[in-house]
Amino acid sequence: MQGLRHQAGVMLIEVLVGMLIFMVGVLGLIGLQGRSVTQSIEGQMRSQAAFIAQEFYSRMEGSMSVAARGADLATYRTSVSAAAPAVFNTWKAAVLESTTAGLPNATAVYDVVDENGSVAIRLTITWRLRTGSGPEATAERRFVTQRPFI
Repeated sequence: MQGLRHQAGVMLIEVLVGMLIFMVGVLGLIGLQGRSVTQSIEGQMRSQAAFIAQEFYSRMEGSMSVAARGADLATYRTSVSAAAPAVFNTWKAAVLESTTAGLPNATAVYDVVDENGSVAIRLTITWRLRTGSGPEATAERRFVTQRPFI
């Protein structure tokens, strides 16, 4: 009888320690789920940025004449540089700034660059992603792509 009195409450302590370990694991899983949702949203936005960048490149290709494509590199670069502002502004108004673009506070810039004997356009799309609940809880995300125009 004396031995049983010394062990009174030990089982309760074992249960409490087990519950504590279990709760730490559950909290870890909850944090992992939150991170997974955030990464999924960011991936979706990167995919949307790639899609709207492709829209710009398609419009740009459609604006280039066959005669300009057959010209020498300097003339072709001039043709691309001349066509780019109008195509960019039309694309920006119709696609990037539309409510269906899916990128919050999106902006874009482009550069006409020389690339291995051809002309390329580098397009950078930037947007702000909410990362928390405060007014300053946003993070800037950027998608940069470059495509040659031969």
